[in-house]
Amino acid sequence: MKIRRAREMMREENCNITEIAARLSYGSVQYFSRQFKKEMGMSPMEYLSSVKGITQALR
Repeated sequence: MKIRRAREMMREENCNITEIAARLSYGSVQYFSRQFKKEMGMSPMEYLSSVKGITQALR
């Protein structure tokens, strides 16, 4: 559930990875990143870059 919310925040809000981890009550950014990669198969930064690329392509 937290990873799904993190993905929504990356798409819809102007938050960085540190802010997202804190808002979702992760103890550290590193732990959040590990959990995200385990669930999604890519790091939060890779996901954020892909989302931003898709958004720009649609404009």
